[in-house]
Amino acid sequence: MRERALGLVACVSLCGCGATAAHVQEPSAREASASQTSDTADRADAPPVTSGKAFAASEPRGSAALGDGTYRILLDRREREGEERRVESRGREVAESTFFEGGRRVQQGVEVTAVRFEGRCLTRRVNAVGHTSALSCQVETLEDEAAGRELVPSGTKLVLERDRKRSAAKVTLDGRPASNEVRAAVDLVLGLSESTDSDDAVFGSDAPRRVGEKWSIDGGKLAQRLEQQLAATVARPPTGEVELVGATEVAAIPALHLRARVGVTELTSKDGTSRFTTTVERKLPLDLAERVLWQSNVGEFQVKRPVPERPSVTLELKLMRTMEQTSLPIE
Repeated sequence: MRERALGLVACVSLCGCGATAAHVQEPSAREASASQTSDTADRADAPPVTSGKAFAASEPRGSAALGDGTYRILLDRREREGEERRVESRGREVAESTFFEGGRRVQQGVEVTAVRFEGRCLTRRVNAVGHTSALSCQVETLEDEAAGRELVPSGTKLVLERDRKRSAAKVTLDGRPASNEVRAAVDLVLGLSESTDSDDAVFGSDAPRRVGEKWSIDGGKLAQRLEQQLAATVARPPTGEVELVGATEVAAIPALHLRARVGVTELTSKDGTSRFTTTVERKLPLDLAERVLWQSNVGEFQVKRPVPERPSVTLELKLMRTMEQTSLPIE
């Protein structure tokens, strides 16, 4: 059940930012405004006013700023093999499991995971949609902030090969397989799940937008993605909207700040009926050839179901997770 919760988190998050692995026990088994003139594109050099997936297919160059106060919305920024970036990431997860019997709470457990990562990461492989599927990092810091202890020594070479199936992802430290604890930490701050889906297809906009404008997500496409990847039924299409929050800068790099809020109210699977809400934020360079600079995910997943080994007992799982990451190019 918990793995399905993490899969839902990854499906809804932009850029496939993956999940973590705190441990939840059942009775007999573990379940697992910068100004509008800055970086303005020359209208003569710009393609027809279009954005989103169709625009991304042309491998666009230039600026997202069109010079008239509107901006192209392009989420699918192709990453480049051989590019090195400095990454700072923090992740936190709170897993709360509560058992009920006869409508009365009989047991409750809470587990908190908090991880901090800093390092230099090299993109080793990019998949068909332009997302990094393999990377290697020179670790400066990988620590369990909740316990105040180092998980990996500074200077360790960490290699991550993502996979659509989280459990199949590979993590090595100086060539040796990482422990489950380190895998869980890496999952929280870098993500084990490989994203092969288009963000523009669900969250993008085919029309340029002004600061403050909002538009609806494509709930039907997101529902299809959830059903295919999680073997679940979405009773009602997810709802949500995306907002162009503003023009900003990250480390003196002109950028667009976007925020998406999504709600999945009824997802039915063998694990029961669940619901999920998330807020995802991105700061993307105005330069359309460059990738995301900063991202933040805040999500909450809830599911309630009978415990197979004890039919009179019901388990309610709440999974709350946050991640904030800055990824800057190294000259």
